[in-house]
Amino acid sequence: MIPERFIYYKLGIPEIDDHHWHLFVLMTEVASLLKNKKKEEILSLLKEIELQLAEHFDIEIKIMSNMHFPFIDTHRAEHELLLSDMQDIIRDVNKGVFDGLITSLEKILVDHIIHYDLLYVSYANNLKLLGK
Repeated sequence: MIPERFIYYKLGIPEIDDHHWHLFVLMTEVASLLKNKKKEEILSLLKEIELQLAEHFDIEIKIMSNMHFPFIDTHRAEHELLLSDMQDIIRDVNKGVFDGLITSLEKILVDHIIHYDLLYVSYANNLKLLGK
């Protein structure tokens, strides 16, 4: 079960919502391992999250490209920053630094959904309203 601190936002695009849910599940597993600082298991999950994020971001870009989303370059740049942040997190955990891990993961997923994903979903919904 996903803890309340991982607020789940559905965007209404089943494939994207499924990816987000899976990422929340992985983050929850990291949080449970963090209690005992199981470094190798945490690193394995973080690498899985990084892989899932990269795949997820590729799908998002394809969706945005298909709808001719005007801010696709900004969104793509945000993806690159988030993947870089993910690499920093993995590097820190490799060094035994666990402070702020969950907050950093939440920033990557939750903040991205709120500040970036909702924009292209709103754009898509407006296209539907306009019959395009």
